[in-house]
Order: sequence, then structure tokens, then C-alpha cells
Amino acid sequence: MLQFNIDEIEKRTLSGLKDFQRATVERVDYLFRHNQNRVLVADEVGMGKTLIARGAIVKTARLRIEEKDDLFKVIYICSNQNIANQNIRKLDVTGKNAIGSVSDTRLSMQHLKITEQENDPQIKEGFIQLIPLTPETSFRMTTGGGSVQERALMYAILRRMPDFKGHVTSLEKFMIMDAVKAWDGWAKWNFENRVAECEKMTKGVYPQNVIEKILNYQEYESIRDMLLNHLHERRYNKQLTYSNYYVMNKLRVMFARISVSMLEPDLVIMDEFQRFKFLLSSDDSELGILAHSFLSGHDTSAKWPHYEKLESDLMQGEIYHNFNGSDYRLMEKYSGRNMLFMDVNSGQFVVGIGVEYFCRYPQGEDRNSDLCETGIEWGRGLYLGNTPSTINFALLRREHGVEKEIDTIDAYRASLSEKFETYYSLAKNEAISDSVREAATNAMYEEFGTGKRDTFLSKRNDGDYDKGFFGAATQEKHRGR
Repeated sequence: MLQFNIDEIEKRTLSGLKDFQRATVERVDYLFRHNQNRVLVADEVGMGKTLIARGAIVKTARLRIEEKDDLFKVIYICSNQNIANQNIRKLDVTGKNAIGSVSDTRLSMQHLKITEQENDPQIKEGFIQLIPLTPETSFRMTTGGGSVQERALMYAILRRMPDFKGHVTSLEKFMIMDAVKAWDGWAKWNFENRVAECEKMTKGVYPQNVIEKILNYQEYESIRDMLLNHLHERRYNKQLTYSNYYVMNKLRVMFARISVSMLEPDLVIMDEFQRFKFLLSSDDSELGILAHSFLSGHDTSAKWPHYEKLESDLMQGEIYHNFNGSDYRLMEKYSGRNMLFMDVNSGQFVVGIGVEYFCRYPQGEDRNSDLCETGIEWGRGLYLGNTPSTINFALLRREHGVEKEIDTIDAYRASLSEKFETYYSLAKNEAISDSVREAATNAMYEEFGTGKRDTFLSKRNDGDYDKGFFGAATQEKHRGR
């Protein structure tokens, strides 16, 4: 019956193509049959690339039928949900896929959708399983708490694990975050019911297969311990070692990678390819994870990075890579783990709370590997904007570190030099935006009356700025009476 269906579907699909579109489909089919597994189709807007993709689906489906596959799985990746909503129906060549909105495409949630579709009789009858994904190029898994849907699904899985059965109440409070109304109104029970239904359909295979992948996940023990400690700290109102967002995103990345390991696509279609700026990224964005899985040509698990904490004295003025994808210059160290950074591209200032230095390398390698890369992460970031004159650096020092003792004129002048050099380095840095450079230049003139280093040093050495020190000293003297 499948052979008869594919004949009919192929005839109907190809008959709707123009000659050059059909020729492209035939060429793609030829390449796939001759061990070429990546093809780039490039043409002007409106020339029918989506129709060519539709033809490629049918041709590749026939190839999988010839190889006696039971199900042909197609992943459709698009950077824009509006475009995806338009095109996903065009790609449904059998009409058997239950296509609603593609808004529920978070990578961390795909393990549930995969299971639901693989056990849908209508999809199995149609042979071709179509899975849309719309990972955002601007979405980074190292920031943010995710959607309430993501958290509700993670909760439904984690509460079934023995490690968390004694902490269900604390776990639920953590997962709710600020979405109390949505959680109680529909999210919690919707995903609990969906997981329970899949559990029933698969006779317990799901979610046990997901739980086993979690237990075998390379970083599971450290994530488990961190989560349990975090729940304990929240319950007893203790100082948090890591922020809620930091812990949540460790969970989201874990679930995303597990979902990728379950996708096992036969065909991947990347629409609007030129939009995927981070396809070759090694970071923890959705696109970075997808790129590792679909473009590496290797087992995905071998690409999951291992993080090894390093002991290092980070140096002021040096540039460090953050695994969120940005590079930061260390402007000032407030304490051992609290530091002021500046994004070298945007000029944005950020106070990193709980900064750690890591070596990251693929599983199976070690820190001496050529594939090892170093970088920083922080438990929480305080983002301050990119206008230095509006930032109260003295207040930041008091709140996040030990304020420097300034009790001599030399110490006071040294502090002025540090401040001037901060502004000066920003003003002269051509790699950052003109607005940040302009703001830094204005700040120099407002506070020091010059933007020239030699002039500043001359005025400082001549005592032109010393009134600030003597004014502060006099104020302290009066306060002590």
C-alpha cells in the first residue's frame, strides 16, 4: 500500500513543478543516492525553493521505502514562525500530519512531540513524519527562564524521577517562577496529561526512555546536586549560590540535547539558510545544538561539551570569552567572584556575580586537546547599559565588593587615573559603537576637562583635581565630631 501511495503522491507532487524545479529535485535525488548528504539550493525569491523542498521530500521518502524503513522523519527548520506557518502545510505532501500552530517548537520539548507523533496512527499510515522547528537566532539557552510550557513539561518528567520524589513541592514552586496563573490554569495539567497519555500509549516506554537519557547525561550528577541544593536554599530562604535562571537553563540545555538525540531525522530542510548566522556556533543556543547534531556528520553525544572549572586569576584589562557567545573586557574586580565587564562589541557594562573560569571540550577529549576552549560564566548578571556617565561605579563597588580604601592623596590620584583610563579606553576603541565612544569622551570632559591623556596626567600631577580628595577628607572629619 505504501508503494502505491508513494507513486500517487510523487506523480501529484512533481506534476505541479516547472521544468527547472523538477530538474533540481531530480538532481537532489541523484546526489542523495550517490552518498552526498548535504545539498544547498540557492535561487532568487519567488522561484519555488519550497516547492523544490516538497519534491525532495517525496523523492527521499521513496528512497527510504526502498530501504524498508517504517517511518520517514523530516525536520523542517525555519528562522521565522510566520514563514514556517505558511510553508509547513506546503511540505505536508501526504496530508496526514496533524499540523496546527508551529509555536510549540522549543527544542527542549521535542521529546514529547516526537513520542506523540510516532504513536499517531494517522501519521504512521502516511509514512512521512513532519517536525517543524523555529529556533530563534537571538535566543540563548544560557539566559532566561524559558516558557511556562517548557517548565511544566520538565516538571512532569522530573517529578517521576526517584531523585526528586521527596522534593516535589519545592520543585513545583521553582518551576512556576512568575507564571502562577498560567501554571495553575492550564500548563501543569495539560503537560501532565500529555505525558501520562504517552506513558499509557507506549506501555511505559515513555517517559522512562527520557529518564534513562537524563541519568546517563554526562553532567547529570552535578545538575542534580545543584538543583537539590537550590531547592533547599529557596525553601529555607538562604543566600542562593546560583540564580534561578542559571539553574533553569542548565535543565533546559539538558532536555534540549536529549530531544536532539531522539530526533534521528532522515531529512533536514533548513529554510532561509542565509538567516542562520550561528549555524556553525559551538554555544548552547538552540541553533548551536542543532548545528552539532545535523551538520557535524558525527554522533551528537560526542559533541556534547564537558566543562572543567579552572583556577585562574583573571586579569583586569584582558578580554575573556563568555560561553553565551560574547567577548567581555574585564574592567574591574570587585571581589574574588564579582567583577565588572564590558561587552567589546556593544559596549554594554555588566556586573558578573559569581564569575567562574572554565575549560570546555568535547566528550572523550581532555583539557590538553586542541578542541579545548576557555571562557567565563557567571551565575547572575547585572546589566547596566553602555553609557558610562550614568553608572554609579562607587555604588557598585560597595554593593558587590570591597571598596578601595583611599586615605592618601596618592591613592586618590591613582583612583582618578583608573577612572580616566576606563573612559579613555572606551573612547579610543574603534570596535565598539560610536554612541558608546561618544558617551565616554563626554564623560572625560565632564569630569576631567580633557580627553587627552597627557593633559590629564599633567593636571593630575599639578593637583588640579585634589580638591575632590580634600573635600572628602574634610567631610569625614566633620562627620567624626
